[in-house]
This record gives sequence, structure tokens and C-alpha cells, in this order.
Amino acid sequence: MEEYEKLEKIFARIDSLQKTLCFLDFDVRLHSESANEKLTQVITLKEIIHDVATSDELYFLIEQAKLKAKDLNDWQRVNFGFMQDFCARRRGIPFDVVESFTEASFACRAAYAAARKVKDFSLVKEEFKKLIEVVAQIAALYAKDSSVDRYSALLKAYQIDPDHLEQLCIGVSPLLKGKVQGLGEISLNKPQEKGDAKCNHKRVVEKFFPKNVVRVFYSDHFHLSGGENGLKLIMQEGGSAFFPTLLFLLGQGLYIRNLPYDKWRTQPICNPTSISMYAVQGFLFSHFLFEEKNFAQFLGVQEKSEYSSSIMGANKFVALTHLMILFSIEKSLINGEVSVDDIQKLFVEDLSYYFGVNDPHASILDNHHWFFGEFCYYPSYLKGMIASGQIFHVLKSECSGLKEEKSLIRKLVAWLSSNVYTKGARCSMDELITKLTGEPLDCRFFKKFDQ
Repeated sequence: MEEYEKLEKIFARIDSLQKTLCFLDFDVRLHSESANEKLTQVITLKEIIHDVATSDELYFLIEQAKLKAKDLNDWQRVNFGFMQDFCARRRGIPFDVVESFTEASFACRAAYAAARKVKDFSLVKEEFKKLIEVVAQIAALYAKDSSVDRYSALLKAYQIDPDHLEQLCIGVSPLLKGKVQGLGEISLNKPQEKGDAKCNHKRVVEKFFPKNVVRVFYSDHFHLSGGENGLKLIMQEGGSAFFPTLLFLLGQGLYIRNLPYDKWRTQPICNPTSISMYAVQGFLFSHFLFEEKNFAQFLGVQEKSEYSSSIMGANKFVALTHLMILFSIEKSLINGEVSVDDIQKLFVEDLSYYFGVNDPHASILDNHHWFFGEFCYYPSYLKGMIASGQIFHVLKSECSGLKEEKSLIRKLVAWLSSNVYTKGARCSMDELITKLTGEPLDCRFFKKFDQ
């Protein structure tokens, strides 16, 4: 146990460094003009973490702790597994590649800020090409000595089974084609969400959180940061779908604020299970709770339209279709099957194929994650959307007597707190879904929302 206890202390220090990285990242997200100033600080912190994670000392401690793993309790055993995975993934990527990725993502992020203002992809295209080259290099390192393609290796590094994801897509595709065809054409003639949302967000936030827990900022994208002591939300300036996006971030905020900090504050297990599970918490609120009958009215906000060129603004069927489109493009990009030059055209063509309209508002720039170096987010969101449907289906069946929306919020949060939040990352997302619903992740639960 002595070796494991030493590992916990080392990972507590790593956690402190990573939290500092989060603070720097949040500052850059709000003030893109300070990106160059913060770049050196971010690279320095990443190098310190990389040096610790790949050191011979840590490798020796892990090997010694393996010999006594049988003495660890269930939580410690899972935590130890995360420690090993954390170090193994960093050992596979030389720091010069990490540095190149950080530089490329910062440059792309700065260019994106200018490009999005005028919706001109050409202003960020060259920086994005350089970023894709580095991400493809990282994916190739993960794929080394394996039989899988680069993108599949990258998905596995993010705890996503590429074969299972493909099966989910195949299973849900027929439903989506039937549900979304022609929605784009219908929606273009409808009024869009009004711009007074900033004034009204506080009363929505306070239905989920006590006063002064959540602070809201504005930038060119949406993002959430914080923990048990408070949350900071970045909302997209001038973006559509204000309230669904707000609900998405609030759902994630409830998750990270209620993780098992009492016992595992600085350890890997006291984190979201995966990006997919993190996405589940957002979609439960933005695309399932929000779309419940009369719920928008209860919040005092405009109902969501069926179609939107943004994931957050669309209903669950359109949003899942968007995610499948972005997943397909991302896969082709990383595997070198399409050029960065072609992705705007490809994106618009895919929207036309599925939604039956040439949407003049559609832009690849509406999907910010790629330009921030955040890859595997869209497949994680895709999986998370389907998982949200499975969880929400079970939740509603267990709380079938709900009549008031306020009661629905209370019951939903209580159920999630008991069954999800307090468990941290003790189970993988797929294990947790099976435990919560009695069945493995399956798209047939999502299909039931068509009935």
C-alpha cells in the first residue's frame, strides 16, 4: 500500500497543475488576444506534467503497486487503473508532439475568433490544416503496432469503441432519415430565437442552482469550468439556441459539482467517466428535459424549433443527425480521406442530403470544438445523445407519476445524484448504463422517443 499512497500524492500534485491549466485555458477562452502570452505558460505546465507522468520513478512505483493491487479496495483499484492509463498514454506521445499540438491549437483558436465573426472559413483554413496534421500524427502514434486505422486508435484513446459506435449509427440512421427529411426547408420560414436571452438567464439558472453559484460570461463559443465551489459558464455571443445551450451546461455543471470530492478530490476517479458521460449530463437537460411538453413554458422561454443549423438549437433527432455528419467528416479528416479545403462544402452537402435544404446559415464554423483542438468530441456527443435517451427513458418510467416540471427537475437531479454523480469514474460509461438501465447501450431506447 505504501507505493499506492505515494502515487496518490503524486497525482494530487498533477491535479493541481491540471487545474492551473484549466484556469489559463478559461482566461484565453474569454480573452483570445492574450493567447500568445499564455501559450508559454501552458506549454511549461504541460511539460512538467509530461515529465512526471513519463518518469522512470513513476513507472517503477506503478510496477511495484501492481504487485500489491489485490490489497486495494474497489475504488482504489479503479483509481489505480486510471493512473496507469494516464501515464501509458503520455509515454506513447513525445513531448515535442504535445508542444506542436498546443502551438497549433492556440494559433487555430485565435484565427477562429476572427473567422467566426464574419463567417469566413478561409480565415482559419491554413491554421486548421496545421492542427489536423498534428492530430493525425498523434493518432498515428496511438495506432502504431496495431491493425486499426488512425481515427479508430484515437477513438480508443478516448474510451470509445469504434465498432460499437458504428453499430449505433447504423441502428439509428433509418429513423433519423425519416424524421429529419425536409425539416430544414420548413424551419427557414419560421422566426428564430429572440436576442433578449441575456436578461433572462438568471431565473433559469436559479431553478437548478442556489444563487451566486453560477457565473455567466460571453465569448465566441460555449464552455463550462469549475467544481464543487462554483461554476463559470461561457455562452456564445450572438449564438442561436441560448437556452438549450444554457441547459446543456447546467446539466454538466450539476455533474461536476456533485462528484465524490469528499473522498477523491485530487484523484483521477473524481472526474467524469469520459467525454461521452459528460455529454450525457448535458443532453439529458438540453434535449430531453427541455423538449418535454410545456417545460420551456415552465422556464418562461421560447420552445426549441425542430430544425437548427446548430446542435443545441435543434431537436434530439436533428441534433443526432448533425453529430453523425460531424463524426463522419472528422473520421475522414484524421484518416486523410478528405482535405480541409473541402469540409465546408462537404458539410453543406450533407445537411442538404439529410434535411432537404440548402441552409444559408450553415457553417462549419458553428461547430467550434475542432478549432480548439478538441477532437473525438462529436463522436463522444453522438454516443452521449443515445445514452441520454436510454437513461431518460428509464428515469421517466421510474418516476411515472410526475406532473409538474419543478418536480421533474427535483426528481431528475436526485436520481442522477444517487446513481451517477457520487460514483465519479468508478464505472465506465457503458458499465454505468448497464447498471442504471439493466441493458447495454442500445439505440432502440432512443428510437422510442419517436412514439
